[in-house]
Amino acid sequence: MKKIISFRKTKLFWIYFIVAALFIVGFVFLAPFWNGVDVPWKDWGSKIIYCIMALFLTLYLIFYLLKQVQKRKIAVVYTLQLVEFILLAILDVLCVVSQFVQVLPEFFTPSRILGIALFLRGVVGLFHGYFYDAHGDKKYPLWQFCVDIVLLSFGVFFMSTDLISSLVILWIFVSVLLLLGIFSIVLGIMSKPQGKKKEKDSFAEERKEETRSE
Repeated sequence: MKKIISFRKTKLFWIYFIVAALFIVGFVFLAPFWNGVDVPWKDWGSKIIYCIMALFLTLYLIFYLLKQVQKRKIAVVYTLQLVEFILLAILDVLCVVSQFVQVLPEFFTPSRILGIALFLRGVVGLFHGYFYDAHGDKKYPLWQFCVDIVLLSFGVFFMSTDLISSLVILWIFVSVLLLLGIFSIVLGIMSKPQGKKKEKDSFAEERKEETRSE
């Protein structure tokens, strides 16, 4: 348990506080609560919504989908997952470009982009379940099959209803920034090395206790 909650002491602990300040500043200037206030940065968050979606897609592609592609052994599933990766990567690039030049049709709202990602994940997951037993592997988990159905259903729902607005996406993003800022502050505090004076005091106390015991 101690190993899980222990932090390495470092003289560079101040970097955590700089990172925390950047996250918190991002939260303050991008948060939607400025919409009703006459300040220059009141609509900064809404103007970069496609960049935010591109960031989410990039993290999803790098930290999840790429690993899924690399570990697939069934040729059909590997091909489908590769197609899924390429399609989302193209959508990711278009989101970045659309921040400067409008290249995406109006259909591609944040809700529908999320719906496309969920839909593709559900479809590929169901094909994976179908071909899983065909190659003599152990049985495809029932819970995974249910998750694939849910992802597919939510994907279709988000694409057809455009339920999640840009405001909701922005609130999720700035909330993540705030949490990362708080977490960085905690890391900075826990990583701060003990001062030399405290070390000398503790050493003196230990010497006193040894003298008393003698």
